[in-house]
Amino acid sequence: MMYYDVSNNIPVSMTYNGPENKNSEISCLIDYLKEKHKNGENLSNILIIADRGYFKYELFKMLNDMSIKYVIRIKDNSKIETLKTQT
Repeated sequence: MMYYDVSNNIPVSMTYNGPENKNSEISCLIDYLKEKHKNGENLSNILIIADRGYFKYELFKMLNDMSIKYVIRIKDNSKIETLKTQT
């Protein structure tokens, strides 16, 4: 897992857990973001791009609540609902 500052073109944090911890990447991301949020860091300039392995409704809710922009590929069997918003 790697976090990269695209504005300054530098890696911010990188962790290699190996294939035995492959499924803990989402937990690592959530822990990382929660720690940054708890420390009062501005997360609104973050953009997360991830494959469908990160598809998790709880993660989407957390990212929305923290005003973090994200692009995550959804799974083929996902149910998509269009929500109406007031303008």
